[in-house]
Amino acid sequence: MPTYSYGCQKCGSEFEIFRPMESTEKVECPICGFTDTERVYTSFNFMGGSGCGSSSFG
Repeated sequence: MPTYSYGCQKCGSEFEIFRPMESTEKVECPICGFTDTERVYTSFNFMGGSGCGSSSFG
């Protein structure tokens, strides 16, 4: 199960959770309990999967 980063629209906290890729359930903020959270995309989300240690920068 992958780890996803989320940000709370109410209190501004950011947190990570494990959840299935196909899950569509709302994510509750562990700090304030608000359910209007958004997934936060990090550089790892975009760059992951290219292999550890591989680089095209010489």
